[in-house]
Amino acid sequence: MKIIHQLFLEALKASLQKRSVSWSFEISDLQWQQIFKMAYAHHILPMIYDAVYNCPAICRMDPEMLAIYKSETKKAVTVQAIKTEEFLRILCYLEDFGLHPLTVKGLICRNLYPQPDYRDSGDEDLLVPPDEFEACQKALCAMGLQKISRIRKGPSENVRDIAYGRQGHPVYVELHPSLFPPDAEIYGDWNIFFRDIYDHAIKINICGQAIRTMNASDHLFYLICHALKHFYHSGFGIRQVCDILLFAGHYGPMINWQQIFDQCRQLHSLCFAAAIFQIGIDYLDFDPESAGYPHQWKQLSVNETPLLADLLAAGLYGDAPAGRKHSSRITLHAIQQTPSQSTWQRLSRGWIPVFFPTFQEMERQYPWLHSKPWLLSAAWYQRWQHYFSEQKLSLQISAGLSAIKTGVHRTRLMQYYRLIPEKHKKAGGLLDEDIYKFNEKKTGGNLFRDF
Repeated sequence: MKIIHQLFLEALKASLQKRSVSWSFEISDLQWQQIFKMAYAHHILPMIYDAVYNCPAICRMDPEMLAIYKSETKKAVTVQAIKTEEFLRILCYLEDFGLHPLTVKGLICRNLYPQPDYRDSGDEDLLVPPDEFEACQKALCAMGLQKISRIRKGPSENVRDIAYGRQGHPVYVELHPSLFPPDAEIYGDWNIFFRDIYDHAIKINICGQAIRTMNASDHLFYLICHALKHFYHSGFGIRQVCDILLFAGHYGPMINWQQIFDQCRQLHSLCFAAAIFQIGIDYLDFDPESAGYPHQWKQLSVNETPLLADLLAAGLYGDAPAGRKHSSRITLHAIQQTPSQSTWQRLSRGWIPVFFPTFQEMERQYPWLHSKPWLLSAAWYQRWQHYFSEQKLSLQISAGLSAIKTGVHRTRLMQYYRLIPEKHKKAGGLLDEDIYKFNEKKTGGNLFRDF
């Protein structure tokens, strides 16, 4: 493991334990920059800064450089506190309005951290019952919030999601009619696991306010699914791992672990989920005994190192470096392949969409296509023109090769964790435990090269 990764994980573990590291050895300014750069990429700068600012080693750091990180930390914590306060006010208003949205991820996970506002949330997600969706929008408008144009994060976005914000205020609320886009080919069917979540919803106390959310088992499984969705695209970061581990550790006795184990089996993600928990056990102080982590999961003997290396390189949602986003076309294509597909089908679902994206994907980038679908070819041309006008040829070639290399590498990673459907030994999601008993020899060392 690279020394920077090791230091980063040590600082993160200390933050989760609400303590400081005690490093007294020499750490160069360049190494400090790399540590804080990772903290920026994973949106946990306040957590890392708080864990290291008292250690003896930091006294030798360039004071001007340290002052910048201190200033950014204070700003991030202040902004998050403002967003949290406003979001709690919004939830109270919706409750008074007679509405029953479920708060998922953000606020619920943030509340589990030793210092909640040190865990950044770019937006707050509300899952809204279908019969309340329109009323919820009206209520937000009555509060003075406005519907805002959303910056599409990628093909995983649900086009029916609607975002609201307040001018001059950092709060950003997203309304979701479903947890996953129903028309998404890979994970649209995952919504079936959550069809009864409103019937089993619970309320938890945050800052003296009762917050409606999913029950512990459904929420933990959703966090795993959310990480898996991003892993299928271009990856996810260490903050999502922390969310899962803290949630499991806090709500362990309330969690139906057998249910989650069976659901992960159906999604062929037992190995993937086990690797996340193993990262927690080995690096982030996750206690499987107190959480009630099932014995059958422990016996999978999963090697978490390749996943850890990938997520540390990924950034928050697989956008560090930017070339990873383009690599998602290769990984998604690999997941959707079946042995019966012809060469033309493999091309049409793999490489051709790189140059000719589907109408649904283009509509997300060019909303005017919704009313003028016959202009799809014009949108393709506009996309190519924009791409070639902004980048030099050498950069295009370099980015393309990087995306291909990353895509091939991450496809191998998915095969390693048995996420590629055609690699499953048995149909119907019934898998042999033997497939999970890996060793590093099977990877040829390549998966570990940069870790």
